[in-house]
Amino acid sequence: MPSRYGGSLERVSRTGTALLRVAQLGRAFAVHLIVCGQRIGSDLGPGVTALRSQLSGRVCHRVNDPETANMTLGDMDPAALDAARAIPAETPGVAVVAGQDGSWHRARSVFVSEDEAERAARDHAHLTPAWDALIGTVPTTPPALDEAA
Repeated sequence: MPSRYGGSLERVSRTGTALLRVAQLGRAFAVHLIVCGQRIGSDLGPGVTALRSQLSGRVCHRVNDPETANMTLGDMDPAALDAARAIPAETPGVAVVAGQDGSWHRARSVFVSEDEAERAARDHAHLTPAWDALIGTVPTTPPALDEAA
């Protein structure tokens, strides 16, 4: 049966499980992960809800529906959900930021133009490590998703 996310429910579930495993391994190795999504809901399976629990710092920008705010901030103070849904469309960059201790705050990011972002990328490109140096050897075949679970 196809899902609204463009694949079979089994594939969606396997992908969610694989993302959860990456988050767990990253956390174990003190790797900071940035996971971004739109309309991520619990209908993607239990792996997505478990993934949220691995992400201690969370940012929820303006949302149109309570389900999206709930998926990001649902295990926090209900006032955080209300604050995320109350962000006006006229205030881009405003978000609810959740901390590791369960606290939350409204925050506003600084605007960075596309030209500024491109210039920063060029200025710091020399700091990017070579991919092969990071991973050592590249396997010829990736592991099956079932092995990651």
